[in-house]
Amino acid sequence: MKNLTIHLTSIAPVEFYRGEQPHLPALEMLLSRGGAKSFEMGGDTLIFAETSLENVSYAQQRLAGEVLLPTDNDSGYWYCADPVYLKADRDQVLLSHPASVQIQDSEADALIDAFNQLFKEDGIQLWHSSAGAGSAERWYLRSEKPWQLTTTPLDKSEGRGIRELMPQGADALRWSKVIAELEMLFFAHPVNQRRSERGEPLISSIWLWGEHRPLSPLEFEWGILVGQHPLLKGLNQMRSTPLLEVPPVFDELIECSGNGLVIIDELSGLQRAGAYDDIVVLLQELEQKLFAPALAALQQGQLKTLRIQPANGAIYTIHRPNLMRFWRRTKSAWLNLD
Repeated sequence: MKNLTIHLTSIAPVEFYRGEQPHLPALEMLLSRGGAKSFEMGGDTLIFAETSLENVSYAQQRLAGEVLLPTDNDSGYWYCADPVYLKADRDQVLLSHPASVQIQDSEADALIDAFNQLFKEDGIQLWHSSAGAGSAERWYLRSEKPWQLTTTPLDKSEGRGIRELMPQGADALRWSKVIAELEMLFFAHPVNQRRSERGEPLISSIWLWGEHRPLSPLEFEWGILVGQHPLLKGLNQMRSTPLLEVPPVFDELIECSGNGLVIIDELSGLQRAGAYDDIVVLLQELEQKLFAPALAALQQGQLKTLRIQPANGAIYTIHRPNLMRFWRRTKSAWLNLD
């Protein structure tokens, strides 16, 4: 393999963990001896920048990675329209990520059906695959005509006030009217009435985004992919790029003659769920099956370059000679994170 890039979508700060921190000596050595460079992009925006295809929008690529596809997926204009919980906080309304709402397939089906009944004459409809992990929180809007809108990606909106983040453009007023009707529909729907009785966050609205297309050519052409992120699955379907499970069988990964991309997306979901023990188990498994073998491959010259992006605003690039920086003290992975 020429180059290997590893994205960790989240490593929680040390105070997140109960009891002892995970012991990750290989990862800690790599981060300590690599060259760190500030990197502004993160989340799905970064993953899209690494995997995007020319003239293919985020929504189109993510849709292509779904287990089941709508029969009309090749027609119309597609957007991500993910279900969200909107929480009033003093003088603003904050957006919660769909994963934190923990939506069931049956709830998604019922709300989507209600939406499609209400807007069946307006040339728009909602859809989700209802198959595969996380599919209940990934919704899509199909429109017969394109919307003249500029939207804000979900990962740049989570936890923020939405007033300045709403879609802008010639169709902004039209879209705001759709959202107003949708929010009244959802608020009164039996799905949300039952969620309210159980003390669960409501499925308040949808967040429209995903019309974004790549801004620049890929830095690497990927020969092999590892992970379950929908964009990876989409790239696998559209380009037939081989896709492995997480954690990978490293021998199979390193034998690829091209470049490898690994996305550890599970960490984000586990952190949102507060799954302390599960995160520790996953990180320790990755240490044995990914970080330690990657370090050994770099030491033996099987890898030209290893890049690690641990969701802390930096990218660490490690070449084989960097490992000779013995004067650099190996620090805890959490001390490398801001």
